[in-house]
Amino acid sequence: IGDYIWHDADGNGIQDPNETGIPNIPVELYKTDNLVIPVSFLFTGSQGEFCFTGLDDGDYFIKVIVPDTFMTTLPLASVNNPFVNDNQDSDIDHSNGPNTSSIITILNGNSVKNCDAGLHLYGSIGNIVWLDDPNGLPSRYEPGIDMLIDGVTIQLYDGVDSLMMKETSSQNGGIYLFEDLAPGAYYLKIYDIPDSTILVQPYAAAPGVDSDFIPVSANVENIGFTQMIYLGVEEHNMNIDAGLEVAEGTVPIELFDFWGERIVDEEINRLFWITDLEINTDYFIVERAIDQIHTFEEIGIVGAAGNSSERLYYTFDDLDAKSPGIYYYRIWTVDLNGDESKSNIIAIEVDASSRETDISYKVYPIPTSDNFTLEIKNSTDQEFQGFLINNLGQNVRKLNRKVLPNGTNTIGVNVADLAQGQYYLNFYLGEEQYIEKILVVH
Repeated sequence: IGDYIWHDADGNGIQDPNETGIPNIPVELYKTDNLVIPVSFLFTGSQGEFCFTGLDDGDYFIKVIVPDTFMTTLPLASVNNPFVNDNQDSDIDHSNGPNTSSIITILNGNSVKNCDAGLHLYGSIGNIVWLDDPNGLPSRYEPGIDMLIDGVTIQLYDGVDSLMMKETSSQNGGIYLFEDLAPGAYYLKIYDIPDSTILVQPYAAAPGVDSDFIPVSANVENIGFTQMIYLGVEEHNMNIDAGLEVAEGTVPIELFDFWGERIVDEEINRLFWITDLEINTDYFIVERAIDQIHTFEEIGIVGAAGNSSERLYYTFDDLDAKSPGIYYYRIWTVDLNGDESKSNIIAIEVDASSRETDISYKVYPIPTSDNFTLEIKNSTDQEFQGFLINNLGQNVRKLNRKVLPNGTNTIGVNVADLAQGQYYLNFYLGEEQYIEKILVVH
């Protein structure tokens, strides 16, 4: 049993004179009494030829292991075309499973040498999603001027039964692609475009630079469909583009996320926001309200990218968030035209227990004969009080109670009149107690 596996480039199911065989294609031979384990296996030769020999009488079928980039062609062209004989068509009709032939009977040691298989490459549909530059030609893609947009969702539908077959999104510079498509009728749907954009007028320029998506209606301009796309054999239609434009009266930015968190060890509130799309953005205004959500005030400005279709990350530190309470934040985006849009509001709660201090200290010189210095480094303002205590637990010095500002503070203690011996410096910063041994020698 055998014959030939060829590249049917035109997909007509007939071995044309200019079409060649495909080497190294795996072929399995099955007997009908065991559909799981093949009785033989081989690869096609350099010209696409194959042949299973030494077979017992019985009923068989072949299965072609089709490479991922190929599909089987139209089967049994000789059945409906009297000008095509059985030696010229493809016998893979899937009657015993995917990529299989019908039953081939070996009787009295006969040979069946007209078992052929035609394969052709899949087709594809795709191209780009772009954002129309308002200073360029309208509804027409202009390389180097218009911005390519990632993250837009596009779906592929079967043109016969309108079932959704595949879904993808534009990426790597606005490109989308549907591969491994058989010849046939399809159409595309676009949605999930950036909030501030709508579809441009379709078919307003030459194919390849125009937009092919028609908005659903005048009131729904952020969802669109193409007309029917008829894909031929091995056809790659890379002219199905989607053009977007900024909707009138909107700030062209897509804010992907906005959140904040308390940085306890620094005693600050840190804000984070991410944009997926920016067009002519100028800057962000950060506003804060404390406890009362309706009393927002500006606390800072952060420069924006201007134009970007990539995901960008921004941060802002509120350094003046020391006191306990609820801090509310929002962001205004301002574009180069002065138009503004505001974000959602987020809240960060700061409670007294979350306040941590970064405190270090040292005492010098030790031992001492007349005085010593207590040096304290504190990251926040701290209330200080202290005592010097002898071995009997008696208070021999009381240090002035005061507030130490954040930074480095020094406190001098005179011990010249104290007897030689060991003492304990006992001091408080806020509610935290610290104890240090002091040795006085004369």
